[in-house]
Amino acid sequence: MAQKHNTSPAAAWPLPAVVPLGALGPLGTPLSRGDGQSKMVCRLDRHEGWLLKLYRSPADAQDSARLDRLVSLPGAVPEADRTLLRTATSWPVARVTDQNATVGCVIPAAPPNFRVTLQASATSSLEKYLLVDWLAMPDATLVGRGVRVPSETERLKVCRDVVAVAACLERHQIVYSDWSYANTFWDPLAHVAFVIDIDGCGKGSMTNIFQPNWEDPLTARSAVADGCTDRFRVALLVARCLTGLREARDVLKATGPACERAGVAELAEVLLDMLLAADRRHRPTLDTLHSVMQGRPYFRLKVERVALPPLPTPAPAPATTGAATQPAGPASGAATVPAAPQPAAAGTGAGTPPPPAQAPGDPGGDPQTSEPLTSSGVTTLLVLLVLAVITVVAIANSR
Repeated sequence: MAQKHNTSPAAAWPLPAVVPLGALGPLGTPLSRGDGQSKMVCRLDRHEGWLLKLYRSPADAQDSARLDRLVSLPGAVPEADRTLLRTATSWPVARVTDQNATVGCVIPAAPPNFRVTLQASATSSLEKYLLVDWLAMPDATLVGRGVRVPSETERLKVCRDVVAVAACLERHQIVYSDWSYANTFWDPLAHVAFVIDIDGCGKGSMTNIFQPNWEDPLTARSAVADGCTDRFRVALLVARCLTGLREARDVLKATGPACERAGVAELAEVLLDMLLAADRRHRPTLDTLHSVMQGRPYFRLKVERVALPPLPTPAPAPATTGAATQPAGPASGAATVPAAPQPAAAGTGAGTPPPPAQAPGDPGGDPQTSEPLTSSGVTTLLVLLVLAVITVVAIANSR
């Protein structure tokens, strides 16, 4: 069962499900500007606990209808699912219009227990929402910013909350697509989670949102995202948060030991089936993942996996004669996971071949080999170094 959440101050949205911008009253100080698809997010001074999310540009008729379906969905699902969506997500409650154009939506504010004080320097600190991004960082990084390092069982509780929401979405054929570090808050004391940016979801399929290191290797970037895509990305998010690691090859190797330490050894089998299944349609469901995270047995069907990528072979010590010694193993960049031949399936596009084989979540590209370094090998190493620098910069900017 998902953890109990603190609810937003407002128990129910008091205005209609489609509301003119002018009817919302005065707007509070913006909480953010220009994040993702939003132009601004601000508090509603007359409606405590609710936020206005204004879009960069007005939504078209199709997106307006999609948003209306999302707004109405909690009223059509079982009570347990409705409670989960209302308390563990920023589920939209109203579509906002201006001169008949859809300009935004009303969403609940995340409860204050998801805000923490982070140590910015030896003499300064700042308060902000804590993203699950921090769970995929070294313990020393958390300690340095004043965040208590969670145990494996506490990590499991947070991840179980995330999966509870993901499984609920899947039960109602809602595709999220944008599962990544930036869209879930984490309470480091109660070990619960709060999923945001729900207003971008859709039924059946959605735009395949590209985030570096979150690509599904069996879904072409140009194809739509579907439930199989969500299964892969949720499994990758869970594995990264459980292990405290980011690089896909390291995560895959560390998933088994991390699950054992958390007391759910079978969880590793589910995660690896979701991440390494040769056929995307054979990935276990999110309900199955959530069930095993609760300690229930995994009744595994036959899932053909691609092989785990090998860890890099340490380079031998340089020869004392001064002659250069070449590495015996692959470069230290992302390892390539070979992919089995893939039949066309929902989300891949009819007749579309699968993308090049790659490690889950790692950038695509030509497979790395263990051949001696040639000029092309040197080029590959330089590309990997550039990608590593980009990743470090992106992490720094996210803080």
